[in-house]
Amino acid sequence: MNTRFSIGIGALLVLLSTGLAAETLVYEREYTLIAEADNTLRIELSPDDRMTIHRPAFMPYAGDHRMAVPGGTYRKFRAAFEAARTDSLELQRAVQERAAETLAVVTDPEFSRFALVDPQRGPLETVTVVSLEAWAQRIDDVRLDRLDRLERDWFSLMNAELQEAAR
Repeated sequence: MNTRFSIGIGALLVLLSTGLAAETLVYEREYTLIAEADNTLRIELSPDDRMTIHRPAFMPYAGDHRMAVPGGTYRKFRAAFEAARTDSLELQRAVQERAAETLAVVTDPEFSRFALVDPQRGPLETVTVVSLEAWAQRIDDVRLDRLDRLERDWFSLMNAELQEAAR
């Protein structure tokens, strides 16, 4: 057996597994109607179940917060992200078509972004939805439902952890 080849495969597997482990989940909500330079809520969740939150100045608990979250949280959110992943442009086209059919109008242009980010390579996958919450309430689409559920899960996690930290 070629020992150099075996060691090379082992090193490659270690590199691949550590590279995958470095992927961070990111959720952002951009409040475009807020006339502040800092109008974006950002939550990052790392594979070691550490969460970083940036809350704009207009929000309660404004500022940057770092905390550990319960074990397995990253795996849960990663699985939800994988299930909710969709083509942003295709989803937006479908939403606009359904809106035209039903004469639905949403004037709340908030952006919800879900991303898988590698620290060295940047975003690997991103899903952006305009007015997610409003459209999910008006249009029956499983993609909107999954993303809306994921967004609510991000908010629930953030709020629970911030309340716990405030105690």
